Amino acid sequence: MNRYNEYTYERGCPALTATNLHVLSLKGLFKMVFTHNHQQTDIKALASAAIKYFVFETAFIENLALKVPLNNRVNDLEKENGDLHKKLDELKQYPRRNSLRVFIILENKNEDTDNLVLDVFNNKLGLKVTPDEVYRSHRIGAFNPSSKRPRGITVKFTSYRYGDLVFRTKKMLKGTGIIIKEGLTRNRLETLNYAVHKFSFKNVCTTDGIIYINKNGKEHTCQTINEFEKLCD
Repeated sequence: MNRYNEYTYERGCPALTATNLHVLSLKGLFKMVFTHNHQQTDIKALASAAIKYFVFETAFIENLALKVPLNNRVNDLEKENGDLHKKLDELKQYPRRNSLRVFIILENKNEDTDNLVLDVFNNKLGLKVTPDEVYRSHRIGAFNPSSKRPRGITVKFTSYRYGDLVFRTKKMLKGTGIIIKEGLTRNRLETLNYAVHKFSFKNVCTTDGIIYINKNGKEHTCQTINEFEKLCD
């Protein structure tokens, strides 16, 4: 019976390679030297294997020591980048507090969008909004003659409170086909669309640019795609 059958394949010479160094400890390598009567070539092979093992382990530890702080730094930078994007989006959203978007108002060639939205606010919502309280209004996007759906109208009010008054009474438009939405940044609008697709429009709404989601009877808020994805986990 070969007394080295645990480590050798022939002539009692250890068959240690880069692929199996990790299964033996350095202590195990030297134990093989001093507990067996090796030939000189065997001892050289063991010594060479031990050196390779030591170099391999040292390089691994050094690389690991470098990798850990780098990973931590990457995580810190990703968080910092996310925070900056969120703050930038908040800055873009703030001026939109005075704006609303009105959808599904029939489109005419020589129309006056101010008069169209004032008609909705005063005759359908029962409010008293004057022309002086509408800073400006216009259709959204370029005209497409092949589209049967009228373009929405974006309305900017001279004061936040006028837009807020209109938005709070929009429920009175139920059954008219006219829809009023808040003016949102591209990122928030994208997040809102994802939320509506995931939880249905009945469970999603916005107030002052913040998206509210009713999930399993509990209200959640989000402003970014990342916050929405965490909510979906």
